[in-house]
Amino acid sequence: MVENVFFPVTLEETVGLLASLPEAKVLAGGTDLLVAIKEGKEKPRFFVSLSKITSQQVIEFKVDGLRIGATATHQSIAENAAVKAKYTAIAEAAGQIGSWQVRNLATVGGNLCSAVPSADIAPPLLAFGADVKLISRQGERTVPLSGFFQGPMQTVMEPGELLAEINVPLVPKSCGSCYLKLGPRAAVDIALVSAAAMVVVEDGICRSSGLALGAVAPTPLKVTEAEVALVGTKLTEDDIERAAAIAASAARPIDDHRASAGYRRKMVAVLTRRALQKARELALSSGREVER
Repeated sequence: MVENVFFPVTLEETVGLLASLPEAKVLAGGTDLLVAIKEGKEKPRFFVSLSKITSQQVIEFKVDGLRIGATATHQSIAENAAVKAKYTAIAEAAGQIGSWQVRNLATVGGNLCSAVPSADIAPPLLAFGADVKLISRQGERTVPLSGFFQGPMQTVMEPGELLAEINVPLVPKSCGSCYLKLGPRAAVDIALVSAAAMVVVEDGICRSSGLALGAVAPTPLKVTEAEVALVGTKLTEDDIERAAAIAASAARPIDDHRASAGYRRKMVAVLTRRALQKARELALSSGREVER
């Protein structure tokens, strides 16, 4: 039974509570934690609510990129016009998480800390090369998101640490990105397979790329080999097919009641190809707008 709920108003107060109450659970949107409690998987004595720390709900653009506070909701990200324009895949993923009601409660930090392989917001953040800031009473550290997940529902976070914000590097105007998700329904259901692609195209050449998958490995998966293979190419259909084949080979899907491993692997190739094609289209379109 929960004995007390604390409502700190600063990050300093929050990490102080987490240090003094190691059995406390951080409560943000609660969309995963409250389900776990209902199913008997979690039995916290204390909640440390983040609802009063409004500074962590911010979505802002800085000279070096995009900063998303850990308690920004998925709906706020999906509706942000600047995120949709510059980091399209992130907005698309945020808009496909659960129902409208869930998206208005669920936070980006909570989704990452839950560390489920099918987390929608993780693949596009990985594709863009995001990192996370972790804070504790001892100080703060920055961790690349590619090194944040250690396994299903496991991260590198130490007891007493709090995920404070997510930082996404600045991208040029000639950047295009796309997030695609395969599931019984476009939203509400968790992904059977998901893929996020990001490309920067200048003078007809791919100068930078990012590619990540969801629900096909123990953690959200950044496909570095495919990213490297795309850089320096003209992003022809053959180039994209090669990258899709690399992604399918890198995937480590499982058989379960929702789909077979073989089907998931085939869909990795399909979604990766389509995501790259759409990202290329957006990048080329952005480039033409710049020329005009």
